[in-house]
Amino acid sequence: MPEHLKKTKDKTNTYENRNEDGMTSLQLKADSFFIYLSLSTDGYKLSAGKYNLADDIITLEWDSIINYKAIEDTSIYKKFYARLKPSLFKIDNVSYILNEENDKLKKEDALRSRTLELFFSPKDVYDNPYRIPEVKQWIPDRVNNRYTIITKDDRQFVYKFDSIWGYRVIFPPNGSYGTLKRLYGFNYPHPVGQIDGIVIYHENNGYGSGYTNFFSKDAYSDSHVLNKKNLKKCFSDNPKFLELIEKNKDWRNVEYINGHLKWKVVDLYKQSLQK
Repeated sequence: MPEHLKKTKDKTNTYENRNEDGMTSLQLKADSFFIYLSLSTDGYKLSAGKYNLADDIITLEWDSIINYKAIEDTSIYKKFYARLKPSLFKIDNVSYILNEENDKLKKEDALRSRTLELFFSPKDVYDNPYRIPEVKQWIPDRVNNRYTIITKDDRQFVYKFDSIWGYRVIFPPNGSYGTLKRLYGFNYPHPVGQIDGIVIYHENNGYGSGYTNFFSKDAYSDSHVLNKKNLKKCFSDNPKFLELIEKNKDWRNVEYINGHLKWKVVDLYKQSLQK
């Protein structure tokens, strides 16, 4: 399987890799099924099953029944190559790191351990993260409101949700960062888009269903859907900010600057604080 896949320009959740040896296609369906097709000098192959998306990692879980059903549905593969029927093959424990900002998937060794950065307060994001290396699993327990971290040598660290403000994954081998996520005050991780006074959360509605932006007045306040009604309710003590929102029709805009997403509403909030 290729090391990198790039999202196609159409609206389907399809990622492809094309080179001189052939092409591959990975389609992620909204019902958590995947279809993987490969056409190369090694032949025409199909694999199918369920996928799991957690903490920016998509894990492909091959399923024999889904595989055989897919090979009988010609609509799945005739668009890819009309003259041949693909042979079946098994995908075993394959994961990809999802980079939503540039629409790419990068192959990840599912057995390779990662480093987990814990932040006990928002300032730790910049100043003093606590790192647990060689983490193979982190498990949220919403019933008991706690988070269990298991390392490669089977040591366990258990934290109450409210004792950790947030966390971030560092992926081997080159130390690339996953999405910063806030735990404090929630029973599931909130992906943080931008912290700059006001906090923006960029939340996936379920793979293939788009995104919803949330905000909180500060790093400890409850989150709300990002709309004018909620902004007026939370910032009634800042009329200048609300006035800027009304004057700027593009206040919802998001830009990708120097590798980071930047929200116009954050800039307007910072302007409102200037004397």
